[in-house]
Amino acid sequence: MAQGHLIPMVDIGRLLAQRDVIVTIVTTPHNAGRVQNTIARAIESGLPIRLVQLQFPGKEVGLQDGVENVDMLYSREEFFDFFTAANKMEEATCASIILTKLPPSFRFQGYHSMDFCLKWLDSQQPNSVIYACLGSISTVKCPELIELGLGLEASNKPFIWVLRGNDTTTSNQVEKWIKEDGFEERIKGRGLVVVGWAPQVLILSHPAIGGFLTHCGWNSTVEGISVGVPLITLPLFADQFSNEKLVVQILKIGVSLGIGKPTMFGDEKSGFMMKKEDVKNAIAQLMDEGNEGIERRKRAKEFGEKAKKAVEVGGSSYINMTLLVQDIIQQSSKICLD
Repeated sequence: MAQGHLIPMVDIGRLLAQRDVIVTIVTTPHNAGRVQNTIARAIESGLPIRLVQLQFPGKEVGLQDGVENVDMLYSREEFFDFFTAANKMEEATCASIILTKLPPSFRFQGYHSMDFCLKWLDSQQPNSVIYACLGSISTVKCPELIELGLGLEASNKPFIWVLRGNDTTTSNQVEKWIKEDGFEERIKGRGLVVVGWAPQVLILSHPAIGGFLTHCGWNSTVEGISVGVPLITLPLFADQFSNEKLVVQILKIGVSLGIGKPTMFGDEKSGFMMKKEDVKNAIAQLMDEGNEGIERRKRAKEFGEKAKKAVEVGGSSYINMTLLVQDIIQQSSKICLD
């Protein structure tokens, strides 16, 4: 029930469907709206996928209508209510899922930010742009986001800064600051601010991207590694800190912003103090043309090549997916015989 879960759910659904397995993706109406274009394209390409929507019982536990994703919550109380409702939804029977009809074909809707971002990147030099995005469920507050923006500006590097996942108040405050402080005018031609959704994988895959400032969510971490881009790490909570250690200490393809204190969901007093100088220095270290920077970029590229080979036909991930399907079929056959 988080955006970071929806993406891999759809991805693995498509991979399974490529093995001629009939796939049913079950989610709620709001979340379905976020993935239906991707699923529609998969259906049009001939993959046996269907999307089933179940109503989320949020009202039963006091949540407002339409609150169906973690990134729409604003307090700890809502967080616990949300998962109570999620458990209720899991009680839906298999029969109701099987009998639900596939919705009519979907109408594609374009994202203006996608075309704009990619055209802007086309005008930039290779490996020159910093892409900064802190994920769908960012707990970073307005003062720290402003410092992040000022750090990107002070780096004198071209950048794309994606603002998403914050509560409405924080987003409005940052957008107001961007306009009133003159930030938008000062970065004109060198920086691009995207409010809301951005095509992260397409952006990261563009040859102009030279670094990825990330919160170290697992999806973002894997996406950065898979395209061979070195990372600037800014973990916020949960497994993001262990993901940072993987990137910085083990794979040695990242630079840490040095944030050691988790930010607690719904707790205004927790968190960290980010300074623009820290952001500026981390970018300078990542983009450095010395031996350390060259070696980091070389290692990142090598891991990207390994990741691509793993998912190709005959690669380790491809083989594992095939073995998974075969094992499920075998186990199912045993159950039927019993």
